[in-house]
Amino acid sequence: MDAWIGRVWRGIKAVVLPNRAEGELDEEISFHLEMLYQQYRKNGMSERDAWKAAKRSFGGEEQVKETIRSRRSLRWLEDVVRDV
Repeated sequence: MDAWIGRVWRGIKAVVLPNRAEGELDEEISFHLEMLYQQYRKNGMSERDAWKAAKRSFGGEEQVKETIRSRRSLRWLEDVVRDV
């Protein structure tokens, strides 16, 4: 039940405050990329190779964002807001 409430809350926030939700999404992706980068640096990779490996391991940022947006989406609520 708590997971469902959290999902609904994130969906509402994404509809009501889209810029804030998008900013939080960017921050979260940056955080995960940075963690991967640090892991690769600890393993002895150069800065350049560590960033390349982190981005490759993480996957396409836009695809990840789209997946997250679709999971938090409340399509019906977005439609109502758009119609109003």
